[in-house]
Amino acid sequence: MKHGSAPATTAKMVLRTLDVLEAMGATQEPLSLTQIAARVALPKTTVFRMMQALEQRRYVIRDPVSKAYVSGPLLWSTAEGAGSRAALIAAAKPFLHRLAAETGETSHLAVLDDNRIVYLDVVEPTSRIRAWITPGEVAPASCVASGKAILAASPPAVVAQLLQGPLARCTELSLSDPERLKRAFERARRHGYAINQGEWEPDIFGLSAPVIGAGAYAIAAIGISGPGSRFQGDRLKFLAPLVVKQAGGLSELLRPPRPEHRATRPRRQQRG
Repeated sequence: MKHGSAPATTAKMVLRTLDVLEAMGATQEPLSLTQIAARVALPKTTVFRMMQALEQRRYVIRDPVSKAYVSGPLLWSTAEGAGSRAALIAAAKPFLHRLAAETGETSHLAVLDDNRIVYLDVVEPTSRIRAWITPGEVAPASCVASGKAILAASPPAVVAQLLQGPLARCTELSLSDPERLKRAFERARRHGYAINQGEWEPDIFGLSAPVIGAGAYAIAAIGISGPGSRFQGDRLKFLAPLVVKQAGGLSELLRPPRPEHRATRPRRQQRG
């Protein structure tokens, strides 16, 4: 019996898995099992077992229609752009403070986790009448503005999986009908932000915009929540661009720097 063979095999499998994840991250398009196997130069049976494990842990998602794979929300929420949730929270902190000061509403940073939203950080305003959210709190993604903002800027496979249902119905205003929810996503894409009108908690409204990562998809959302009476008419029109601006600022901060192109001198031709 050879000592050390098991650790060597485990390390080899880890490296192969990382190769698969890197292949997934190198493109924004869904990849079939055949395409992934070709890119990492492994047998399809081996890659299939790896993809099953990654799908189970939410690192990848399999499109129920095309059967192709895309990167999953666990990668976006914990690794892309900022590198970790702690780094994402640190990067977002000044934007949340600015948003709470400018709007007078509770500001928050949220990420998608399966079909739920997790609030990573919250900044409270000075107003006594406000929405109460605590870091670590979760909510159905389809019932809150942050969830709709992220999903509207997510790969189609992620949206398709959510719409398979069942959709949460927290209040009478919750969008538990897939067609109505699809229309809400379309509005969010057009306007650059999503709204929640008492769909999670009665009389609590929300407005959120997506934070876009390096892969052109949402990795988080920045938003505000407060009493519904303060999210109406002209005030809603005032709040929306403030939220979009702060989400855009964080997106820009997390965007990888563009490679510098140095000017090169033309090579001198040698005389023959």
